[in-house]
Amino acid sequence: MLGELNREYDLPYLPKAYFIDESESGSGPEGNPTVRMVLAEWLEGFHEFHLSRDPIGDKQRLVLWESAFSDHCLPDWAADKIYSEMAYILTCYYDLKTFAQIHPWHLAAGDFIARIEGDRVEVRLVAARQYGPLIGPPDLRVEEALLFFLLNLTLRIRLDRLDGVGDLAWADKGCLRPAVAGFDQALKDRQQTGELPDNFLKGYQKFLTRQAEDDLEDRLSALVDSVEPSGPDFPVMTRNLKRHLKELFPLIRK
Repeated sequence: MLGELNREYDLPYLPKAYFIDESESGSGPEGNPTVRMVLAEWLEGFHEFHLSRDPIGDKQRLVLWESAFSDHCLPDWAADKIYSEMAYILTCYYDLKTFAQIHPWHLAAGDFIARIEGDRVEVRLVAARQYGPLIGPPDLRVEEALLFFLLNLTLRIRLDRLDGVGDLAWADKGCLRPAVAGFDQALKDRQQTGELPDNFLKGYQKFLTRQAEDDLEDRLSALVDSVEPSGPDFPVMTRNLKRHLKELFPLIRK
C-alpha cells in the first residue's frame, strides 16, 4: 500500500517503500501462513507522541518520546501544529472522486510520528494498512462525503492511550481547532493545484453553514455506530459523543 500511495500522490508524508515481499513462515493445520517483509525509508529524528498527564495540575499534555524538551511535554504551539499536520496529511491523501482514504489509523498504535527542531514541526504517517472508501454510494455529493470524512477524523484524532501503553484516553477539546484548520488548509492547497474547482471552497462553506446541530449529531452517531461495539474505542466514543458535538459544532459552522 505504501508503494501504491507514493506512486499515486507526489507527497512526502509516507515513508518510501524500497522492497515488499511475502514468504511462507512454515506449515500449519490451516495452510502455510505468510509473513510480509517491508524495507522502508528510515525517518531520522522522528519519534512517537502520545497523550499524557502532567503531574503538575493534572493537565493533559502531548508528549514526544525522546523529545528535546526536558520534561518531554510539548508546549501548546507544538501540540497544535502536530494535530493540524495530522489532519492535513490525511486530507491530502483523501480521494475526492472515489472517497478512498487511508484507514484504519490510531494514535495509540504509533501510526504518526513527529520531529521538532526549533520552531519547525514535521509530522509523518508511517502506516497505511488499507486505502478505500468508508461510505457510499459513489454518486454521493462530494460535500457530504467530505463532511463525513472530517467528522470521522475529529473523532479518531481524539483517541489515544496514555503514554502509548496505558488506558484509552480522549484528547481535550483543544485539539479540535488545529485539526479542523489542517483539514481546511489541505482543501485550500488542493484547490490551488486544480484538484478542486475554483469556487468549491466557497460553496462548501455555504454547505457547512446550512448544517444544524442535529444534522451533525445524526452523522456522528452513524459513525460511532459503525465502530465495533466490543472494541475499546466504542465506549469512549459513546461516552464523549454529546460533548464532542458541542465542542465541534461552532468550529464546523465558522
